[in-house]
Amino acid sequence: MECVALLRRGLALEGVTVGYNALEGIVAIAAGLVAGSVALTGFGIDSVIEVTSGVVLWWRLRAELGAARVGPAVEARAVRGSRRRLFSVWV
Repeated sequence: MECVALLRRGLALEGVTVGYNALEGIVAIAAGLVAGSVALTGFGIDSVIEVTSGVVLWWRLRAELGAARVGPAVEARAVRGSRRRLFSVWV
C-alpha cells in the first residue's frame, strides 16, 4: 500500500481506539464510584491515560499527513507527551 493510505488507515484506527478507550474510561470511573471500587476506578483512570497517549499518537499521525513538514519540533513534542503518559502510569 501507499504510505499515505497506510497513514490514513492508522489515523482511522487510532480514532476508533481513542473513542473506545474514552467510553471505557467514563463507564469504568462511573461504575467504580457507584460501586465504591478502587480497582474499577483505577482501571478507568488508566483508560484516561491511554486516551491521552492515543491523542498524542493521533496528533503525530495527522502531522505526518498534513501539509506541514514533520520536523524535530513535532518529534520532540510527541516524545515529551509520551514520556509524561508513561510516567503517570508508573506513579
